[in-house]
Amino acid sequence: MAMKEKALTITEQFRQEDAHVDNLLSEIKENLLAKVPQNVDVIYRIVGMPPQIEVWKVDKIELTLPQEYRSRFWERPQIGKRAQRKDVEKITAYFSFIQKIRDKFELSYFISCKHERGVTLSSVRYSDLTKEDGEYTCYYDKAEAECQRRMERYETYYKPREGYTACTYCHKQVPNNRVVYKTIIGIGLKRVYDSLHGRWINKKVVTTQRLPFCSGECAYNEQCSREG
Repeated sequence: MAMKEKALTITEQFRQEDAHVDNLLSEIKENLLAKVPQNVDVIYRIVGMPPQIEVWKVDKIELTLPQEYRSRFWERPQIGKRAQRKDVEKITAYFSFIQKIRDKFELSYFISCKHERGVTLSSVRYSDLTKEDGEYTCYYDKAEAECQRRMERYETYYKPREGYTACTYCHKQVPNNRVVYKTIIGIGLKRVYDSLHGRWINKKVVTTQRLPFCSGECAYNEQCSREG
């Protein structure tokens, strides 16, 4: 007579479903990795004006999701030593959620770069690496071409020159006789003495600045940025 198979405990059921989640996420990641360039150790970033190329080291590659799915993704059920039946229901529902959104996942490259003040950490999605005129790429020749394109733009529009003034908002160089000056209202801090408590404090105050712009549109955008 065959031995009757022992039923799983509730905790074992939870861990079994939890393992299914891990396997599904691993499968999704492996499928995405098969579609991207292999052995990417560094990523090139075009920064600054004038532009230059920074080399960022790839530390790891993980899955990421659009903003609307992240909070639910991060709420993966966890247990202590023992699970309850409701925990099994939660991890089963979580597995179904991952299955439902599996085509929404994307690879995210976690990167680091050494600067004078220390190591800077960041991350970049694979979709950002493939943009035609993007800031990031995993190909040096593409980074060189984009850097050259931005350098030509810098030379044409942004490089400081005699008889020109930089627009406060877009930073383009404008002939002095075409500069538009506008008064920008904002909020600043002023150091004042608080006689009630006997100490100096920072107090918010309204500030006004007369600033140069290339157009009324840029002045309007600058004013909106000061208003939050």
